[in-house]
Amino acid sequence: MAMHMDLQIYKASLGLLQMATNLTRNIPRDLKQSLGKRVIDECIDVLMLIARANSTQDKATTPDLLERKASCAPSTAVAGL
Repeated sequence: MAMHMDLQIYKASLGLLQMATNLTRNIPRDLKQSLGKRVIDECIDVLMLIARANSTQDKATTPDLLERKASCAPSTAVAGL
């Protein structure tokens, strides 16, 4: 089994985190704490899920990780959009 850091999806997700980090530098101060932190936290969660799914011995339980994440996630709906 490959290390999670060698997987293409992990590398793409890491690139997304780096992009999000760079973009949050230009977010207005009043939104930086709430929106910027939330975007970065979600990117980190994706990386953690990839690592957990890759290290799981029973691959049949891997979708359960995503279901738990989805059920715990707050509503991301934005009014007016």
